[in-house]
Amino acid sequence: MGKKVRVSECKSVRVMMSEKVRVSECKRVGSIISEKVRVRRYEKVRVIIGGKVRVIMGGKVRVIISKKVRVREFDKGRVIIIGKVRVIIGEKVKVKERKKYKKVKGNK
Repeated sequence: MGKKVRVSECKSVRVMMSEKVRVSECKRVGSIISEKVRVRRYEKVRVIIGGKVRVIMGGKVRVIISKKVRVREFDKGRVIIIGKVRVIIGEKVKVKERKKYKKVKGNK
């Protein structure tokens, strides 16, 4: 349990899901099976170390790793994580924070 996991890089995690599904179709998660899951909506996902999770459109991701973190990350169009990542057991997570930009209103 010593290695560092960067949530921005979508490292291996095992997803608690009964089958391979989109999270938009399945809010409650079931048994622990390692699957690839794409998160396309604002949903809660609980993950344990072991498969792959790609967060495409933001939301809450619960990761069983090491402490509470807030993640705002955009990584080359691959990873967009907006919301909280709750890190629970034993590993370090490095998270970069995106700069907050002011919204520019154009003339109508």
